[in-house]
Amino acid sequence: FVGLDFEFLEADYASVCAVGLVVVENGQIVDTYETLVKPKTLHQGYYQYRAHHITINQLKNAPTWTEIFPTLEKLIGDSPIVCYNQTAEKGGLEGCAEQFGTRCDFGFIDAYQMACVYHESRISRKSGYGAFCAQGP
Repeated sequence: FVGLDFEFLEADYASVCAVGLVVVENGQIVDTYETLVKPKTLHQGYYQYRAHHITINQLKNAPTWTEIFPTLEKLIGDSPIVCYNQTAEKGGLEGCAEQFGTRCDFGFIDAYQMACVYHESRISRKSGYGAFCAQGP
């Protein structure tokens, strides 16, 4: 599987500004990749900045989505993408696909949903992690 995490410059899924990726085979990390990404527009969202502290100045000379996507596509291959709350990572791939014409038809496994299913079968939805899962991400 491939673990994937995106950071966004603003509240637009096409504004991916950082990528972290890890390739796991047979329980072992076999490859990693991380990079800043220069979005099409450099507009900083307040809440996004507070989450990751990536500045516009850091992105000015970063590679673009179209420059990094071939590397992502090669590393992902046919493996499923595992992420915590796939909404962001799937949204990032779809937003960039729409804006840049790249593909977004990868398979996903949502670790958040898996944890909720696991815990729902073991604890009441009225307390603990079950209540958290009932609220959604």
